[in-house]
Amino acid sequence: MLDLLAALAVAKPPAPTVVVQDRAVVVRVSPVAQRYRLQLKAASQRWRTTRTSTKRRIRLALDPGRYRVRAEVKHRRWSPPGKASRWFTVTANYARDLWVDPANGDDTATGTQAQPLRSVTEAWARVRSRPEVSTAVHVTGLAESPGYWENHDGAPVTFLGGRFSNDINMYRVSHVTFDSVRIHRAGDVFHCERCNDITLRRVDFDGEGEAHETIKVNQSSHITIEDSIVTGTYENAIDFVAVQHARIVGNDISNGPDPATDWCAYVKGGSAHITVRDNRIHDCGTGGFTAGQGTGFEYMVAPWLRYEAEYIDVFDNVIHDTDGAGLGVNGGHHIRMSGNVLHHVGYRSHAVEFVHGARSCDGDTAVCRAHNAAGGWGGVGVDGQYIPNKDVWFGNNVIANDPGRGSQWQLVQVAGPVDPPRGSNVPGPSRADDDLTIVNNIFWNEAPENGYPLTGNRVNTLDPQVDPVTHLPGVRMPPVDVPD
Repeated sequence: MLDLLAALAVAKPPAPTVVVQDRAVVVRVSPVAQRYRLQLKAASQRWRTTRTSTKRRIRLALDPGRYRVRAEVKHRRWSPPGKASRWFTVTANYARDLWVDPANGDDTATGTQAQPLRSVTEAWARVRSRPEVSTAVHVTGLAESPGYWENHDGAPVTFLGGRFSNDINMYRVSHVTFDSVRIHRAGDVFHCERCNDITLRRVDFDGEGEAHETIKVNQSSHITIEDSIVTGTYENAIDFVAVQHARIVGNDISNGPDPATDWCAYVKGGSAHITVRDNRIHDCGTGGFTAGQGTGFEYMVAPWLRYEAEYIDVFDNVIHDTDGAGLGVNGGHHIRMSGNVLHHVGYRSHAVEFVHGARSCDGDTAVCRAHNAAGGWGGVGVDGQYIPNKDVWFGNNVIANDPGRGSQWQLVQVAGPVDPPRGSNVPGPSRADDDLTIVNNIFWNEAPENGYPLTGNRVNTLDPQVDPVTHLPGVRMPPVDVPD
């Protein structure tokens, strides 16, 4: 029996079955396992992990194009990638198109290209009136748009182009894409709570220095931000709380020309299964990107009630000009950071940090007590910074500051163990370096001290020759494999 289980744990799964629907596919994976991980390959692209689930039937919303999928399954450990499906095609045929032209439109018109609507507000009302119909809304010019988008779960909807007059504030909305939409306003730009399958693609979102958060997402899943500009905040450009299954890929993320006193981006509050890849993150205050941070216990959602962040992949980003740490893990589990370039980071502190996450109860004591009773970490009257890190891997990165401009304190800050409060459910002592690996990195940074043992790294012995304009290194170390 043990031999059979061992064989199942490493056997490659067969090709998934694929059913193409309206701008989406339903993938069924076999055999029965504890968890399933899908990999997707678009034409002329590499394989990439796109979804992890406990369900064998997985729905993917995809752009038009040709694709294949394959799966990994987990019994005691993950199998190798299995056989790929045949190529399948997702078409761009919408059931309906609406056009919005503020200069020439009328909200009583039919909404065709010849007789466009005047406002995005009217287009959204028509989308909501027929939720079963997938719709493309084509917008030109500066259009009136609704401030609140609520309670919509229908066929996929895409808003294409245009400038919106208001911010976007969503609650319980699913299957909506904003493509090439521009919002510049003095304040928050995008907020989404309890949303599912929301995509921001090629958007230009600028809070003009007045945004508390330019993009804020709470208690949501399957969120994508890609190929976009996100800036103009005095705190955070991107703030995720309790978000699972998300992608932040290929963006330009900054606090703006006058960097704030906070992070450019973080994912926290039980956020999980998130890929942060190929972004340019720059001009930040406290830090560049952090997996974890600190959260009010009542804002977390089951079953993600312990760590601040879990299963986060941070790959191939360029992070530059941050006052604090370029990358950090604050209360994270199963975090992978590889192939990143950190340039001009940690001037007021350290270049990289691995410290505890914080937990508090911010008012809703009934929910905090319920989460504690369910085994979550935190409670009422046990506020503090004591959420541990576990299984963090930091490798193949370049961390470089110009000569004479080293980090103020250390190359790496790793917090010492702390005793968690009684009743918080956190095992003690709580460590920030439980199964922490720092390997195969280039550190070119005249900090006063290393801050942590860095054997297996090149510390001020190899100049990566980082270009001052592109922030890309001319010299790297041969990469080592990133563990699963």
